[in-house]
Amino acid sequence: MTDIFISYTHEDSPAARRLRGALMREGWSVWWDESLQAGHNFNDAIEAALRGARCAIVLWSRRSLASDYVRQEAGLALHLQRLLPVAIEQLDLKANLPLPFRDLHTLALFEWDGKSHAEQFGDLVAQIRTLAGEPRHIGADPGESVEAQHERALAKLRAMADDYLRLSAPDWAERVRLKDRCGRDMVEFMDDAGIAKADLVGESHEGLILALAWKIQSAPTPEDLFALLDAANRTRRLHVRYRLVLAIVSLHDASMVPSTAIPMIRQVLSAYRADADEALLVRLDQLDLSLTLRGGR
Repeated sequence: MTDIFISYTHEDSPAARRLRGALMREGWSVWWDESLQAGHNFNDAIEAALRGARCAIVLWSRRSLASDYVRQEAGLALHLQRLLPVAIEQLDLKANLPLPFRDLHTLALFEWDGKSHAEQFGDLVAQIRTLAGEPRHIGADPGESVEAQHERALAKLRAMADDYLRLSAPDWAERVRLKDRCGRDMVEFMDDAGIAKADLVGESHEGLILALAWKIQSAPTPEDLFALLDAANRTRRLHVRYRLVLAIVSLHDASMVPSTAIPMIRQVLSAYRADADEALLVRLDQLDLSLTLRGGR
């Protein structure tokens, strides 16, 4: 179960992103979907995520007030008694908010710079605790050592990886989208927390192997190939294998695959073919052909 669901309109993505980062640093897990734009239909995947969250924050602005899907999400959150409305700009709440929400206490988060010590954010955190409970991984103590902070960050990343393994949706395409979103979230958290790729080398947790593959794909270096080949022997999930193959492709496209490594890559491709679905087979064939034509360039 996700701690917090954030509902917002596409135009308010910067504010949603700041809030999400601050809440994750506090230790809560956060679900959002930055790919949805205003006007998209309310779909089953969004509803499932909202129903699965302990708290639903709706960011009210002039833009979101005009969004049908934000209103729908706010209505469901109100019905589930998980709604926490937040105004991110000055609004005449009585005049502008939809009728069901006018009498609700709406927190103000105007001109907030993303700092966790801000009084406005402190008020929000207090309200979240009443709905979502205490964070699973409490934020850093000012006197905490660098080593302790790093261990705490790794523990948070492992919790996110656990969440990835529990992700489910009845529709295959939605399931893949949710898993890809989780992978991007882990990479963003790694960047924010200063977690290096080297911290994940040798991991057997498939959620962390996924994070490693996403991180390598976003910023490939020549030494990454052998970390991927090593991890390939410990993967069973098709989605993890798919992302790992994409990471190898990114290295190959960046001319970071030496010819001496091609036989090892082909061994991975051969092993993956046995249980591959159609999507993975397509990627395996593409990489195999690329290796043949370009000779490991």
